[in-house]
Order: sequence, then structure tokens, then C-alpha cells
Amino acid sequence: EKTAISTSRKPPLVFAAAPADGHTNPLARIAAELVRRGFEVTFIGGAQFEGLIKGTGAEFVPLAPMLNPKIEAERNAVPAGIPRLLYDMKYIFIGQTPERWRILKEVLEGLRAKDPEREVVIVPETFYMGVNPLSLGAPLPKGYTTRPKVVNLHVVPYVATSIDTGPGGPGL
Repeated sequence: EKTAISTSRKPPLVFAAAPADGHTNPLARIAAELVRRGFEVTFIGGAQFEGLIKGTGAEFVPLAPMLNPKIEAERNAVPAGIPRLLYDMKYIFIGQTPERWRILKEVLEGLRAKDPEREVVIVPETFYMGVNPLSLGAPLPKGYTTRPKVVNLHVVPYVATSIDTGPGGPGL
């Protein structure tokens, strides 16, 4: 005999975006619609987007800015083009992974402590990067016995080298 699964309680959603316009704005629109549809949304995003994110109806969790004076000075010393793109990938996106994972873990643990039975769904954009440790086998946050589901939203253009596509990124 099959047991009916209750669908009356929607899972809480944890949105997470790198703190930049092109990474946050698309997710904010989606979060607003899901809040309107009755989902509980927590949104990890840049402090400069607090008003935008709170305006969606989501709970706001701040991230530090992508650039600080030290990183900005280092970045400006790197030649524009591919060298700067590689610097950005290494230090601004990938280099922020440990801190973004720490914040995501705290949010997940808080949601689990509030309601241990509810499934949580993580909705990051690709360059948030804080979900990567979880996807690659990091210890689960407290209260979890399985990895939460992840629905990644890819807000940056897909770049592929092919005779069928034009050059992407700084090649345009």
C-alpha cells in the first residue's frame, strides 16, 4: 500500500547569487514570483542588493562585496582581457568559495533547526560558488543526512568553441 505524501507544505528555497547585478537581478525576479506563489525564500546576496531582495518578500542574508580596496588594486594591476578574466575567476569567484559555503551552511542549519522535517531546496546561480563544496562531497550541514536538492540557475552566457558559434566573452 502506497503512503500519500503531503504537498501542503512547500519546501523552503535558498537562493544564492554572486554579489553583482547580472548575477543577482535575474534571481531576484524568480524569487519574487516564487514568494508570490507561496514559497518561503531565503536569499543570500550582496549587501548592496538588500532593498531589492527584501522587496521580493525573501529573507535577506548579506554577502560581502566582491571587491574591496586590496582586491581592486590587485585587479587593476592585471592587464585587461584574458589575464583579468582569469584573475576574476580565481580571486573574485572561486576564491570566495569557502566563505560562501560557510554562509550557505549556516542558512541550511538554521532552516533545519527551525523545522527538521522539511526538505530544503537550494537555488543558486552558477557563480555563487558556495554550493560547490556540498556538490563535491563536503560534510553535510548539521541536521542533514542527505544532500539537499540543488536547482542551479545559469545566468551567464554559455561559451563554447565551435565553427557554429561566434567568439564569446572578451572575444566579441
